[in-house]
Amino acid sequence: MAIVLGSIWVAREHLRGVWRTAWGKDNGVSDRDEIMRYRTALIGIALGVVYILFWLTRIGIHPGVALLLLFAVITLYLGLTRIVIEGGLVFVRGPLVPQAYAMHLIGPADLTGSTMTGLGLSYGWACDPIATFMPFGANAARVHSERRFPRGVYLTAVGLALGISLIVSFYFSLKLAYASGAYNFGEWVFRRGGQVPYDTVVAKIKAAETLKFGHFAFLGIGALVTVLLTYLRHRFAWWRLHPIGFSIASVGQVRWTLLSLFAAWAIKTLLIRFGGLMLYNGAKPFFVGLVVGHFSGAGISFIIDALWFRGHGHSLYF
Repeated sequence: MAIVLGSIWVAREHLRGVWRTAWGKDNGVSDRDEIMRYRTALIGIALGVVYILFWLTRIGIHPGVALLLLFAVITLYLGLTRIVIEGGLVFVRGPLVPQAYAMHLIGPADLTGSTMTGLGLSYGWACDPIATFMPFGANAARVHSERRFPRGVYLTAVGLALGISLIVSFYFSLKLAYASGAYNFGEWVFRRGGQVPYDTVVAKIKAAETLKFGHFAFLGIGALVTVLLTYLRHRFAWWRLHPIGFSIASVGQVRWTLLSLFAAWAIKTLLIRFGGLMLYNGAKPFFVGLVVGHFSGAGISFIIDALWFRGHGHSLYF
């Protein structure tokens, strides 16, 4: 939360200019080279918030709790987007699910059964966002800013890619689930993962936990440490500890890739120290090729499984 609020504070002048441009006022920021007009983006955000809040309240969540949950979700997504873009991580998840944030900020004992049940149902909408669209959208905006594609053509292409991927993924997930049984996929999300939201809600209702000072204490300590790390990073050029690392240090995906992260950090440091920016920029295609090669290998493996190992494929984590 401190990372997101800090980012908004740093960008406050730009955001003020965006607001002025969106409503045709003077001293705004030009959106000529943006992927979407600012007014369209703001109207889309407003409509999306209203739509989400409507359905959250319809499944039984109290409007105030729905607002708190949506705030947690937006904060998490914005934070993950900055972490992916600035940190260069291939995949990452948040250190806390939004539902837990909403529950413990109020206290499960003070929430109605309807609200608790609705929070459990909302896990299907926003829970473990390993692959959210916002980081991809940010990368798409960066490509657009460098290549200067026609706005309408580029936005249409992004929309088509998103729509087709959603339709294909939904279709095959449901088709295979009904044909073979989702439990037989062997994936955690289709086995134990599907039970966690409901087991969590039942356990919280039975425990009737009240508001705890410790939760606010940890929240405050985390915010203070993040602010301190941010200040030190901007104040001293030699400071190495980044607030992003502090915010995701406990995440499983980071622990699994810790060796790779430190190896990449060491290689980058050596390239810059002994070869300068020229060697560093010259080495970029090689490392991009490693990432592309990894996903290409996974794709080739999928094709091989589909042709020669139907029903008995090989599990690859990518």
